Amino acid sequence: MENAEGLTFRTNSAQDSAVSTRKVKFPHTVHFRKLTATIYGRSEAYPFYRLAVRVAGKRVMRSFQTFTEAKREAEAKLRQTAAGNVSAGLSTKESSDALDKGIH
Repeated sequence: MENAEGLTFRTNSAQDSAVSTRKVKFPHTVHFRKLTATIYGRSEAYPFYRLAVRVAGKRVMRSFQTFTEAKREAEAKLRQTAAGNVSAGLSTKESSDALDKGIH
């Protein structure tokens, strides 16, 4: 399309940016079934997004550079927990120790 001055316009979908500019209020809660995870915002003292989720009765905290990474991980952890995967809440060292104990 061109207007009277000869300027060309793009479609709306071409003008939408891939990055959302919507403000997120913190702490942000992610829900899956009856499970919840909390994402805490960055601060001057701690410049990372923190994810807190309960897995097998333990509170697990992880840090992320971006909110998108934290939200993606929260959704994955909640799905794993809902499926009964207890190892989702274990650290790498704890999961290897659990495997060693189960083998012997």
